[in-house]
Amino acid sequence: MSSNTLNYNGVIITDGLYMGGLYQGNDPTTNQLAQTYVQAIIAGNDLLEGATNVVQVAAIEQAIQQAIQSGQITEQRINQSVQRILLMKVQYGIIKK
Repeated sequence: MSSNTLNYNGVIITDGLYMGGLYQGNDPTTNQLAQTYVQAIIAGNDLLEGATNVVQVAAIEQAIQQAIQSGQITEQRINQSVQRILLMKVQYGIIKK
């Protein structure tokens, strides 16, 4: 095991990605927020918190799709997050097998 590996296989959830501390104390632009989401996925997060309106959600969705098309994020990476989220829901009885 390398020093960078925790061997944790559960769901990783971000805090609010809109917080000023991520943007030198300023409110993020929609584009900055979208790029932060892409970086959060690359960093290993599964559930991302922070979008507060439809415009932000659309920009985030577009940024993630572009990241997949460019190879920055793989579809396999997204599928791994979906699998972890679904397994957690089964584990807590939110959905049934």
